[in-house]
Amino acid sequence: MVFRGLAARTRDPKLRSALLALSERIGERATEYLELATRTELFQLMAEDPDGVSKEDLSNVYDRVLVRGKGRPVYDRLRAGAKYRRCPLCGARDVKTLDHYLPQSGYPEFAVFPANLVPSCSDCNKVKQEHAPRAHAEQTFHPYFDDWSSHRILRATIGITNTVQVSFSIDPVAGVPAARIARARRHFELFELGSLYAGSAAVELVECKDTFRRNFTGGADILRSELKHTARSRQRGNLNAWRAALYWGLAASDEFCNGGFKLIEES
Repeated sequence: MVFRGLAARTRDPKLRSALLALSERIGERATEYLELATRTELFQLMAEDPDGVSKEDLSNVYDRVLVRGKGRPVYDRLRAGAKYRRCPLCGARDVKTLDHYLPQSGYPEFAVFPANLVPSCSDCNKVKQEHAPRAHAEQTFHPYFDDWSSHRILRATIGITNTVQVSFSIDPVAGVPAARIARARRHFELFELGSLYAGSAAVELVECKDTFRRNFTGGADILRSELKHTARSRQRGNLNAWRAALYWGLAASDEFCNGGFKLIEES
């Protein structure tokens, strides 16, 4: 057990003994965590006050031993577990830290539990703060237990007036339970992914405008075909990647494919 190994590195003999005495109970709580996480029911896990130590004592094992002490190799290994070193919570920024899926403030016994430590970018870690789900729909995506790769639920809508604007949303899809869509929307809103993706899409459009113009010389159908090709390529690593959603949205926009791309602002 990771907790026992890290607790044993505590210098204060009295505190070390108190922490080690909790090992069995923390192991039981870890088992409960895994059982509920497997059923996507972590919201049912009730907070529990530790016996014999303070919440701060438990949380400090994370900062003192895992992050800044001899447990650092465990921290680095968990952080490096993210695919392509990309934050699994937003899919757009690089991993910089670990996020506690269930916050330390309410669940300090999971402060160093690997299943509760999720690779994260600094922004996602900051914006999530102390979020703890209290209902099924409040559960955000858990990279270790959720797989949302079977359906494309992230959508990009293209608006063209005096410029080209892109907005993102989570849309219902046939075959995807409403409860899962509700969770996806909660994740999307909590991590402020709409504004993140819209900003990134604006940069992408400016950088690719010349490519759109070149493809358009062959006509709207050629441009649309190339947009679809790019969308398929972008979704290989992640079906719900924001770039994949963007290009599917562009390909679906008749106005964009018929020359609307010319309104992309370049400065």
